[in-house]
Amino acid sequence: MRTGERAVGIVLKDNKILVFRRVKDGRRYHAFIGGGIEEGETPDEAAVREIKEEASIIIKKYKPLFQVKTELDENYIGSELKKFSSLQHFYLIEDFEGDLQLGGPERERASENNQYHFEWIPLEKIAETKDLYPGEAREKLVEYIKLGKVKGENHGK
Repeated sequence: MRTGERAVGIVLKDNKILVFRRVKDGRRYHAFIGGGIEEGETPDEAAVREIKEEASIIIKKYKPLFQVKTELDENYIGSELKKFSSLQHFYLIEDFEGDLQLGGPERERASENNQYHFEWIPLEKIAETKDLYPGEAREKLVEYIKLGKVKGENHGK
């Protein structure tokens, strides 16, 4: 059973952040990769699990980055996302291994009307990616990039 909170991974590789480019019921937008925290699971554990389930990569090194509380009515697209709490835990994924491949419930739900595509967005383009949800997390990430708390290096294998 889910706790109502979410854990999200900001996967960094070669000065780029990994996100989903979504196409759902004709709408197009970007979303951070992550999902609900299960009862008895820490946010850290959930972030590692969700990234493995959704992207089929193994997290080797990560650190907590920030938390955001979101305004659900303004920052979510699609009813499936509205069921989540406004508290989200974000982690910077500093090293990983494996090849990207859609997995988990996302793979099962994928269809012509519900698409998940991996996309690497350059750090310098995050501020311009206005359709990256939730918006509060995008703004916080832009702030962290400017402060040098998220900086591109060659990570991932």
